[in-house]
This record gives sequence, C-alpha cells and structure tokens, in this order.
Amino acid sequence: MKKTANHTLKDFGDVLYEEMKDNNFKALFDRESFKLDVANAVRELREEQHLSQQKFADKVGISKSTINRIENAQTEPKLETLYDIAESTGKKLTISYE
Repeated sequence: MKKTANHTLKDFGDVLYEEMKDNNFKALFDRESFKLDVANAVRELREEQHLSQQKFADKVGISKSTINRIENAQTEPKLETLYDIAESTGKKLTISYE
C-alpha cells in the first residue's frame, strides 16, 4: 500500500486478490478473461493470415462486424462460429478444461 497526503492507495493486485474471494466477482472476471482470450486468439489468427477484418470475415462466411465484436471482446462467439473460423483457416478447434 502506498500513502499519500490523507489517503491510502492499494495496489491493483491486492484489490484483485481480495475481490477474487467473492464467487460472483470471480465468475464475472473469469468470463471476461475468456472473452479476452478468444479475442486475442482470433485476432492473432487473422493477422497470421495477413487478412483485414473484412477479408477474414468473407473467408469465414460471417459479417465484418461480428469479427470486430469478437476481436474487441464485446461478444462471446458461438461454438459454431469458432469452428467455422478454425475450419476456414485450416486450423483445428480444441477445447480444454483446466
């Protein structure tokens, strides 16, 4: 913790550690983390293919706005959409539980 004139500031890690003790918060945090992981994976795959969002969307057979929402973690794509992305890029979709 850091102290300023009349305030005590907590480090983000300390606050997050405390919040993660709340099961509701942890569930929401995990869900958002999943969306970010998917967003990064899809964006990296698109960039690996050297495609714009529009060209990638055309290749997959979905709208550019859907690709944009996925890459910006604004939506949780359907499993079918993730499968279509993998299939259209010659990749295999795998799912694991940790």
